[in-house]
Amino acid sequence: MKSTGEIEMERKSDWKSILRSAECREVLAHVADLRKKGVRVYPNQRDVFRAFEDCPFNRVRVVILGQDPYPNDGQAIGRAFAVPESTEAPRSLMNILKEVARDYPRQLMPKPTLES
Repeated sequence: MKSTGEIEMERKSDWKSILRSAECREVLAHVADLRKKGVRVYPNQRDVFRAFEDCPFNRVRVVILGQDPYPNDGQAIGRAFAVPESTEAPRSLMNILKEVARDYPRQLMPKPTLES
């Protein structure tokens, strides 16, 4: 990410127009400033837009908002609340999966990586 908060995405994405909004650019610039100051920000820079690249905007059906989805180093993989398969799922993700299980058949349950 550039310090001005400009968007850098590797693939063509229909999220670009949303991510170029003034509000989003302001947040991205703030995060870039925090990184420059040495503040640890998750996920790693290379994974910041992973979720947007994995899922086109027109396929989004649900957005889950939360605070502090990554309690430990090495858990952030670019999808909020998702963790690598080698990592134990944090309580926040377990709570989300528990709620999903109430409404969807077991065979539709995602992995802790939130990949389908």
